[in-house]
Amino acid sequence: MKRGLLIWLLILCFSVVFAEGTRQLMPNNTGQTYLQFNESFGGQRYFAMVDTDTIDRLFIHIAHVGEVINLGFNRLSTGGDVWFQIKNAAGTIVYGPQYIPNSSATGYINTFEEADIGPNTLVGGAGGYTPFVHTAASTGDFYIEFQREGTNSTQRNLFRYFDITVSDAADGNPIDGRVWAYAWDLNTNSFSNSSYAVFYVYSDDMYITEVDINGMQPYSFVIACNNTGSRNTGNLYTDRQSVPNANTVYPKYKIFLNPPDPLVFPVAEIPTMVENLQIIGTPTVNDDVTFYVNMTKSGTLEIYLDIDGVPGFQGGGRDIALVQHVEAGGDYIIWDGRDGLGDIVETTVSVIVSSRFSTGVTHLPVYDAELHVNGYKVTRIAPNGPEALVLYWDDSPITHGTIPAWQVITMLSGNTVDYGHNWSTDSNNPQGFGDWHTINTWWNGYEINDLASFDFTLLPIELLYWKAEFKGTYVKLDWVTGSEVNNHLFQIQRSQDGILWHTISIIPGAGNSSQHLYYSEIDETPLAGISYYRLQQIDYDGTSSFSAIQAISTDTDFSQRVKTYCRIVNSKVVLHAHDIMESDIRITTITGSDVTANTIIVKITDSIYEIDISSLTFGTYIVTAGSEQFLIYRR
Repeated sequence: MKRGLLIWLLILCFSVVFAEGTRQLMPNNTGQTYLQFNESFGGQRYFAMVDTDTIDRLFIHIAHVGEVINLGFNRLSTGGDVWFQIKNAAGTIVYGPQYIPNSSATGYINTFEEADIGPNTLVGGAGGYTPFVHTAASTGDFYIEFQREGTNSTQRNLFRYFDITVSDAADGNPIDGRVWAYAWDLNTNSFSNSSYAVFYVYSDDMYITEVDINGMQPYSFVIACNNTGSRNTGNLYTDRQSVPNANTVYPKYKIFLNPPDPLVFPVAEIPTMVENLQIIGTPTVNDDVTFYVNMTKSGTLEIYLDIDGVPGFQGGGRDIALVQHVEAGGDYIIWDGRDGLGDIVETTVSVIVSSRFSTGVTHLPVYDAELHVNGYKVTRIAPNGPEALVLYWDDSPITHGTIPAWQVITMLSGNTVDYGHNWSTDSNNPQGFGDWHTINTWWNGYEINDLASFDFTLLPIELLYWKAEFKGTYVKLDWVTGSEVNNHLFQIQRSQDGILWHTISIIPGAGNSSQHLYYSEIDETPLAGISYYRLQQIDYDGTSSFSAIQAISTDTDFSQRVKTYCRIVNSKVVLHAHDIMESDIRITTITGSDVTANTIIVKITDSIYEIDISSLTFGTYIVTAGSEQFLIYRR
């Protein structure tokens, strides 16, 4: 019932539009934006040409047999003849080849008003044009192909007006949201002309956003969207940056002229948070720090680490931005403990964490768009729309001179919705900041900005093991460090109420060590009843940190069982487990292959095993210890 209501509301909102073509490229006859094919500027482009690849096709979706494709054109370029044909989803020609007329005839659009109204054969089409018509005998994504003939066959072809409208054969009603492409090839026919085209992007995770080009001056350009940015190398932080002196646009998402038909193209559900952002384990110097979050939907997690002491994220310095796709149901981002300059972050630095989770992430990289003084306007249409969205960009790789005060080079925190990503001219880019560059802009279909924000300090010791145990007349205290940095000493502290603490023993630290070090101490006069113990570690510079608290009862033979767990330390898995023998430990790949023989298992204590996995290839593995299993990542 809920889904049915959503579809009904979308139909109610979207069914006021009829034509699909020039009406969206030049809303209210504003600006000059023309569909084109056979463009060779900056390298040959193959949009909507005969036998082109899937990524360059102009699609018409047919949902039901008997639906009708209605078409009309008016060519801005008149040299040589142009014909078109329609192929069904199987690639079979089902209409044409059909020449496009250069004057009044069937399939010719005389004026903008005719293109704006649409086919005159449909409901609401009075005053429109007389269309070419094809009735579909099958379903799927049909596509149209164009070919130019004569001496000008190698030149670009621009359509002054065009319209492609799908209709219901039974009642003649137009069906909007059926015409789409991965990469629309367009032209303003002059450097001084502006484009006010409007498109609707349908992301792979089913978010619909309206993009108003809003006066960009690009001349010949392509509109294409994806989920990573100007590139797709796997590094989401750098992939989303603008790229100088290169065309790195790549298409991935479907882009429509009207909101996609909701009966054919479903809409996403809004994600919710199951577990907030947190750090797994205790972060220590010279070791990985693992962040964890659990969302109901997959998306992009951004974590900003403020390390340099200057409030906010500062690019190009010590601060770190972690950007990664995370899966639903719980996923991790790992920080290697180094700052933006590649140096190990020491214990005296307090790391401030801010974060954002996003779905419907959409990037719009545009090549060689010289000027854009107004900036884009982007609106989420569905789900839960309409809602104006903030935009993000990082133009820092583009060399530039003095720019206008209103032009911002890097916007990672999100701009206001009134001023989209805009750019002008400067001494390095006299024709326009976007001249010969790929300028990327992105937005999030939905953002959760209230993930946990916190600060933490990297501990100077890596505490692998810490336990207090009553032995009948005394308490035995044991701990193991995996590494130590600038460690002066340990203080063993005891409390009867967990509030007031007293130091009962001081043990010297090792200073600096990368080896496993084992410590032990005895409390010969324990308190009666329940008491608490903790370790305070103190650096040579006076900074300190505390371990977890151990509770001990001296009334009975109390033995606190440690939960089985493991972690990776410098290509070694440290496994903490009681009642486990070495033969109970197995390491397998995620496909089930047993690779235990390729590891070295060493028993450290009765409940600690060290497993050397340095011989394993990088990837994900499963550690099985009795009935417990853990995912580990060899990096």
